[in-house]
Amino acid sequence: MNIRTRITLQFLYISSLLLFLTSVSIYFYSSEIREKEFFERLSQKAHLTAQLFNRFSGNDIENKKFIDHPGLGFLQEEATYIYNKQDALVFQSNNLPLITSDVKLLNRIKLGEHKFKFEHDVEAYGFSSNSNVVIVSSIDKFGLDGLNELKKILLIVFILGNILAAIAGWFFAGRSLKPLYAVVSQVNKISVNQLNKRVDVDEKLDEVALIANTFNKLLDRVEVSFQMQKQFVASASHELRTPLTIILSQIELTLLNSRTPVHYQKILKSLTEDIKDLNNTSNRLLLLAQADFQVENLNPKPFRIDECLWQINWEMQKRFPSAIIDIHFDIIPESESDFIILGNEQLVKVAISNVVENSLKYSNPPYCSITLFSHKKEILVKIEDQGYGIHEDDIPKIFIPFFRANSSFVTSGHGLGLAMVNKIIQLHSGIIDLKSELNKGTVVSISIPKIFIKSAVHLEASYS
Repeated sequence: MNIRTRITLQFLYISSLLLFLTSVSIYFYSSEIREKEFFERLSQKAHLTAQLFNRFSGNDIENKKFIDHPGLGFLQEEATYIYNKQDALVFQSNNLPLITSDVKLLNRIKLGEHKFKFEHDVEAYGFSSNSNVVIVSSIDKFGLDGLNELKKILLIVFILGNILAAIAGWFFAGRSLKPLYAVVSQVNKISVNQLNKRVDVDEKLDEVALIANTFNKLLDRVEVSFQMQKQFVASASHELRTPLTIILSQIELTLLNSRTPVHYQKILKSLTEDIKDLNNTSNRLLLLAQADFQVENLNPKPFRIDECLWQINWEMQKRFPSAIIDIHFDIIPESESDFIILGNEQLVKVAISNVVENSLKYSNPPYCSITLFSHKKEILVKIEDQGYGIHEDDIPKIFIPFFRANSSFVTSGHGLGLAMVNKIIQLHSGIIDLKSELNKGTVVSISIPKIFIKSAVHLEASYS
């Protein structure tokens, strides 16, 4: 059952319930009014009959016949009864008897009960007057016929009302769901090759607009995921094809002729360097892909950033034996907790290591200075070198994957390091800032909140 049908049925159920309650209320209210008015007429006739009866002597039968005159109050199929204190019937109208009076009925009247209902729609009013009991009975034919007609009218109105409610419910349900159908139609037109399209959002900001906005945000995340997948495949094929081709060419060339053991050793050393370079490239590509994950996949844990810097210093000294790395603290912290941040220690270490490695690679002699600042809400790591620097035109592009500044071609590289650093810092809700001058050096400032907020928003890739 679709939503439109369910809405129509719910609308029909509510309208039917309201119509039913209204019809029942009108019917019973009308029935109460009819009964009250009819018993009022019976009461007036009974009291007038008692007054006339008491005026005449007990044997004045001719005058007593005046009691039954129609001018005293017209009632259809009326019957009047008067009983004395011995419960003997002393007067009865000429009409046929409508009720059968007995001692129990007379006693109930003497005790103060006045209104009575009998079979065949007969209603009676009785009261005690001067030791006599007067009973007037009749059938409210006009009132009961009118009540039956009202019942028929209410039944017709109930049926027609439900039919109109069903039609109106179906119409208004379709009209209310029309914007939703429009959203579904637009969504169905979005294919894998058209992920840049978005659903039109109404300015009314209603529930349908909320659905459209939510779907557009989902499309944003899907598009970013597809872009990352395509970029990763393109990056992998671009960066792996060249070293693999070189390795294959060297092997094929070596197999063409017999070589001396010394020559084979030289070729194997060359292949070893190429494989190391290939392995390094693969690791960087995987880390770049890992940096595109959502925050929920980080598995953040508290760790000390100063210990991370000392580990980086030790590793860089092994890779660059002649390098000089100075680590400074802005102020001595009051407690060890001042250097604790919440995040993925491995990724943060990779990010800072790449910046330090670049400082050493592009400095001659290899040198960098690392200064650690502990602020109230954030940790600031400032890395400075006195290397070749970066041209101001290249700085805005420096975080784009595979982009390499003109000054960077003095040494080998792939253009992946800073792109990966930027993504990792963004993933930790941090900020990276780079300032550089040619032939003077570069300053990279990395700011990371001590406790970063776990945002559920997927970071968009900064691909060109």
